[in-house]
Amino acid sequence: MLPEAGAPPPAGAVASAEAAPPAKKPFDFKIGDETTWIKPGFLLQPWLFLGQERSGGSLDLRFSPYLRRTRLMLTAQLNDTINFFFETDSPDFGKYGDFSPTIFPQDAYVEINVHPALQIDAGLLYAPFSHQGMQGATTLLALDYHSKLMRPPAGGNKVWRDVGVMLRGMPFDNWIEYRVAVVGGVHGNMKNAERTAKDSTGTDYKYNEPSDPRNQNDLPRVLARLTFNVFDAEGGPGVGGYFYKGVNLKKTPEGTVTPKTILAFGASFDYQRDLNYQWGPVPLPGDTIPRSLVYKEDYFAFDGDAYFDIPINDAKTMAVDGQLDFYYYNYGNRAGKDTYWDTYDAVQAAAGKPGSGAYTGYGIAAEVGFRYDMIAPVFGFDWYKSTKAPKSAIDDETDPDKKAATGDYIGLQGGVNWYYMANNVTFKLYGGGNKEHGGNWSRFIALQSQLLF
Repeated sequence: MLPEAGAPPPAGAVASAEAAPPAKKPFDFKIGDETTWIKPGFLLQPWLFLGQERSGGSLDLRFSPYLRRTRLMLTAQLNDTINFFFETDSPDFGKYGDFSPTIFPQDAYVEINVHPALQIDAGLLYAPFSHQGMQGATTLLALDYHSKLMRPPAGGNKVWRDVGVMLRGMPFDNWIEYRVAVVGGVHGNMKNAERTAKDSTGTDYKYNEPSDPRNQNDLPRVLARLTFNVFDAEGGPGVGGYFYKGVNLKKTPEGTVTPKTILAFGASFDYQRDLNYQWGPVPLPGDTIPRSLVYKEDYFAFDGDAYFDIPINDAKTMAVDGQLDFYYYNYGNRAGKDTYWDTYDAVQAAAGKPGSGAYTGYGIAAEVGFRYDMIAPVFGFDWYKSTKAPKSAIDDETDPDKKAATGDYIGLQGGVNWYYMANNVTFKLYGGGNKEHGGNWSRFIALQSQLLF
């Protein structure tokens, strides 16, 4: 029999309703309680890629389906003070048929949350240089990172990460966020390496030079960043505050919404001693003294950036998103000089590996998107000008004064994002092109899907 209208429900029904656990959110797999918990995670980003890539002096059209990123993640909290994060990566698995194992730890750090004004992170860390440089790959706005503008010292990092300690926090009621890191950076190696030169008759002979004379005193690399938050804050304790986001999204019954209003302005600095060298003359045949160094200079870099993620209707189902990053790098004068970096690039080329990208200069990375519910068209732009580099060997310009510099870069991309389940399930279709060192334009089309839990 049904209860009379207005009559209170049976006591057992009240108790049952009060005891019912809250509904679990999608992709929420925490094990433990509110204080102590562990959360496994997984990221999969398959790509279909059709584009031109340089091979020797020509651009070849290539097609490849591959796994851009495959990551296993583990986030945990011991108590309100201590938490940690660990993830692996296996980037570009299967690209052009290369299935060689490449799995490695990409992030691995423990955090001590002393106070909202102070978190201490120790381990394998993201170096805090630029907004783009501390974003997680799970929330990128554009297809991928603006990696051609992110040029840390070669041989002193792994995918922009380094081992050390970082202090960060927001001491002024979320208006200001600071990050200061001391990491290993480049560790020099004065062990002699054997090189080859030609004598006056064109005959090869051997000589010795230090294999890596950079940072002979083994001093650390130091980075610092300051961010001013106009509205809601970026940053904060835990992994959610450690990684910046390219786009903040939340799936609700009303649609896909932008839960925060963010306008942030940041500046970063990066420094390490004695990373830029010029060699002395090549020793003569029969000379047993290693090659000397006649010039050294400190490496440093600056970044200034603006990031915005702003809902533009009351329901927050429409938003504008984007960022602008300005970079300057000092890698010494490489125009017409025989520097350490020239030797490094030559050794890398002989081993079939990419060069250092270590050219003094400045550049801009920009992206902007407009989102309506699940759909967002996005446009991206990259530009870098090498100011102290030799003229490009692959630029076809016959006038030497008009040839591009080695290290020059320009790139354009545009596409559309479909946020099927916010950042947990997405699809991106992009096209674009770029030219490097003043060469011909290469073009691409790429389709990416993402599964994150």
